[in-house]
Amino acid sequence: MPDPIVTSGERVDPEQQVLLGEHVGFALVVVIQALSPPERVAYVLHDIFDVSFDDIAAVLGRSALAARQLASRARRRVQDSAPAPAARGEQRRAVEAFMAAAHNADFNALLAVLDPNVVLHSDLGTRLLEVRGAANVGHRALAFAKVYVHAERVLVNGTDAMVTFRAGGEVMSVLAFEVLRDKIVEIFVLADRARIARLAAQAAASSSCRSLFSRIEASACADHIARP
Repeated sequence: MPDPIVTSGERVDPEQQVLLGEHVGFALVVVIQALSPPERVAYVLHDIFDVSFDDIAAVLGRSALAARQLASRARRRVQDSAPAPAARGEQRRAVEAFMAAAHNADFNALLAVLDPNVVLHSDLGTRLLEVRGAANVGHRALAFAKVYVHAERVLVNGTDAMVTFRAGGEVMSVLAFEVLRDKIVEIFVLADRARIARLAAQAAASSSCRSLFSRIEASACADHIARP
């Protein structure tokens, strides 16, 4: 599972928007990461950054024709695998409904917002877990809601998502969602404590100090700004 870019729940920082593109959902990031390295280079450089195939060929050490074929193959895989992103309002409503249902331990409300064939992917650090079906995912969400002490709606890769916290304000997990026709069809959970700590440390070292992790690591961020 790729590292998420997490920001506050109201807006995307302009600098991060350049990196994210206009509608780069988490599922699309997963698809791009699943491409072979040459495909990923050709697709990202050409389709996102508009680099010529001659220049891409020089980077890859291949012909311009080969670079074009790599980008074309990658584009087909992305189009076939990545769902169209939900509208911002639709995504936000679904995430807020999920959060409210989990908080209130309302199993029926969870079933109402989950697609019957929803898939939950969890990166727990020690293992990867996959859960399928609305009932199974709903039960997992209710069990998980008993563990964290607070949840907050945020943006992950520019789309509405959720972060949970342990006592004391430590981030426990990051949840990204894919929504289709007002139903959550896929959930990506990052609960690897080591990766979350690394993301927080990277955010604290950032010159902008504007991500959610930076806000949580406020003292480290302030210390960074104070340094010459």
